[in-house]
Amino acid sequence: MKKNKKKQPKICIFAKRLFLFSVLLLIGCNVFLNSYEIRLNAQTKTAQNEISALKSDIDGLKMKKQEQVSFANIKKVVSKKGYTYQQSQVATTVVGVKKNAEN
Repeated sequence: MKKNKKKQPKICIFAKRLFLFSVLLLIGCNVFLNSYEIRLNAQTKTAQNEISALKSDIDGLKMKKQEQVSFANIKKVVSKKGYTYQQSQVATTVVGVKKNAEN
């Protein structure tokens, strides 16, 4: 004996297809967004590594600059050029108002 299959209305068939399409779209979007997030995290990590490397380079250059500006290094460079430094020859002048100035 044959079983009678009831025909479903067209709206039910459409609803099932729409639901199936929605679920597949949701799964596809979820996979895409997860892979996109992983890629962004990898790019962020490489950028952070580059930034930390540049910061350490900058710190090294600052230390090197401080060494170059030190008095001993300046004196060595000046002596190579043929100049001499004698502290007793340094004179200071102060320009200002006299102490007992009358108005």
